[in-house]
Amino acid sequence: MLVSKKNIIFITVYPFNEDYALKYGFDILSKRGFNIVILNVFNFLHPEALEELQYNKLLEPVMGIEQFWIESGKDLRKHLDSIRGWKIAFLVVFPGIKLLRILKSANVDYIITNGNIHPPVMGEGKTIFGRFLRIFKTMIANPATFFSSSFMGKVKNYMYRLSYRFAYFFGIRYPEYYFLGSETSPYCYPPPKTQVIHAHSFDYDRYLRNKCKPKAEYIPDGEYYVHIADTPWGGHDYPILNITGGISKLDYSKIINEFFDFVERNTGKRIIIAAHPKHTDEDNVYNERPFLYDTEQLIKYSSGVICHYSGAVKFAVIHKKPVCFISIWKMKGDTFFQNNIIAHAKALGSEIHYIDRDADLQQMLNKGIFSYNPAGYEDFERKYIKLDTNEDRLFGDIVADTLLGKIASNG
Repeated sequence: MLVSKKNIIFITVYPFNEDYALKYGFDILSKRGFNIVILNVFNFLHPEALEELQYNKLLEPVMGIEQFWIESGKDLRKHLDSIRGWKIAFLVVFPGIKLLRILKSANVDYIITNGNIHPPVMGEGKTIFGRFLRIFKTMIANPATFFSSSFMGKVKNYMYRLSYRFAYFFGIRYPEYYFLGSETSPYCYPPPKTQVIHAHSFDYDRYLRNKCKPKAEYIPDGEYYVHIADTPWGGHDYPILNITGGISKLDYSKIINEFFDFVERNTGKRIIIAAHPKHTDEDNVYNERPFLYDTEQLIKYSSGVICHYSGAVKFAVIHKKPVCFISIWKMKGDTFFQNNIIAHAKALGSEIHYIDRDADLQQMLNKGIFSYNPAGYEDFERKYIKLDTNEDRLFGDIVADTLLGKIASNG
């Protein structure tokens, strides 16, 4: 493994690609003198989902940076020990106790970031006590809901997010830095010993990078709408979150494409699919509609945005594009999915349109497919997208400035 005096170790459960490298500012960090190492701990943390996701088949070099597939805790410790010089771990994963104990034993400090801030889902408390109280009330009032895979998945992830907060009791270290994209984050519980660094959201960072970029040739000519793709039949996150999808892939494909046909027929505008960086051709269920990956630029030149829910809805807010939030009656039992749609639509002052019943589609036409609420957009931008104090600094520079300052202070 490459030896360097300044190492940033990105620990992740997702295979990094060029888009993720750009998101975390690899280009900037490399120019500022940092050596980057990627350790994928998916097999170590989520062996139960290995067969379903098979992420190990997707590992490939990113900007010449090798990704190492970590098989066990012992393997992780070996890789951490082999990296010589100053080093710090950047966690692109929920900071569970199992992982944090290995970082402590290897004497490696770590960074947490919450740069993809989203509106809190229904019932999320504003304090740690409030969220634990909600979990307890759910268990008492509705044991069936509490012990469902969907709700238990949320409890598990909540505990993952908070494990570092109670470092003293778990025998682990507090995070050295917490890069926070909003002061209103529902998961904003940085411990007192952690230095909080304010930075805008990752999506605003992408907007800054693309601000002067000319229109690409693959951006369609003429008016079009963008659909921010999702995988509610299960997709990539569901096995990790221990959640079962509320609809089959086949049923979803039929419903969503019939809806797109309906919109295109009634508006005269075609629909372009904006794929998530993690999506592959297997996630393309959209009947040969263009399936493209440059979400920010696609939204910038669009006439409107359709989505269930997504962090990329921030691009619609930044570019002041009208939105259409959609859901499916057949998925009402998937509380994880539905509550996130409700949270995003409520935050923007928008209505949710159900797309699998003719009467609802007609009502949508009568009310208008898209909505734009200036006050809601302004509030959303202030809470979840950027802070005015550093809006023109890229995330990579904020991280580099912070870490180089620490290194200089330590001599």
